[in-house]
Amino acid sequence: MDPITAYNSKASDYAAYRLPYSGDIVTTALDITGLRSACTMVDVAAGTGIVSSMFIEHVTRIIAVEPNAEMRQQADHVLDTHETFTSIAGAAEHTTLPDASADLITVGQAWHWFDPQAAAREFVRILKPDGWVAVIWNRFGNTKDPDLTCLFPAGDAKRMEFPMVAKESWEQYIGGVRSAAAAPSVNDPAYHEFEQDQRTLFDSKALEGILTVEYCTVIEAGKL
Repeated sequence: MDPITAYNSKASDYAAYRLPYSGDIVTTALDITGLRSACTMVDVAAGTGIVSSMFIEHVTRIIAVEPNAEMRQQADHVLDTHETFTSIAGAAEHTTLPDASADLITVGQAWHWFDPQAAAREFVRILKPDGWVAVIWNRFGNTKDPDLTCLFPAGDAKRMEFPMVAKESWEQYIGGVRSAAAAPSVNDPAYHEFEQDQRTLFDSKALEGILTVEYCTVIEAGKL
């Protein structure tokens, strides 16, 4: 899939229904890095601004880098009232930012979309000499963690995991499933059958119309 267009027509579902990260990632990231309010954060592949919105009150400035216009517009809708927030069109491999301009780079649930070698080079370029990278993702079941050896080849990054439990109605569940890049959009001819299959799955696991989802938010942070 083209990482720029993969989320066309999915931005509203993504913003409304994606399961959240643990709120502990903010204090964890700041504790690990030693960074505090005087910090410029670059949120790479910022999507609808989920990570940016969690850090917005804790850093001096956030630059959200996102290649998909629809996703970026969602982030702007939520965060544009903050003078410390800016969004730009860019990608992990080419952020368009100046050299040595970031104290902290965050990546939320997006590393698998990147060219890892090119992204690592770009991160080195835009980070200040003592800058940090924090990669954040939600792990469901036995899904594999991202391979971060390009970022932290020595394996000395610090890692924390936070168990999470969510309760989802059918509307929340199907909205979250629709937000996945590989899922058909509502106007797709295959959507009706897709939704029927998802309803069968939901009903088989839900109790009184509510599905309990157990997952884990993971954060891995280090210097490059």
